[in-house]
Amino acid sequence: MPIYKFKKIEDLQKVVLKGKVPGEFNFFPDKDYYHRVFFELDLLVHVDLPRGVFKFKTLKEADEWLMRRLAEQALKKLEEKNHG
Repeated sequence: MPIYKFKKIEDLQKVVLKGKVPGEFNFFPDKDYYHRVFFELDLLVHVDLPRGVFKFKTLKEADEWLMRRLAEQALKKLEEKNHG
């Protein structure tokens, strides 16, 4: 995967619009966008994973395992937030 460097945000926008950079970029974020981003960052910072060493056959399998754990924690946080 190549590394791109940009001097101006307009240069990034041009490359993203051409579809050369994977991922999602929101150039005009609103309040809901920031709430979602902060919620996701909070999940990553306060990850409560089981202790130990886990072996996976592929990186995809490891990513799926991590995403399941993060989703479980997100549901738990949302339930706590709605009930408390």
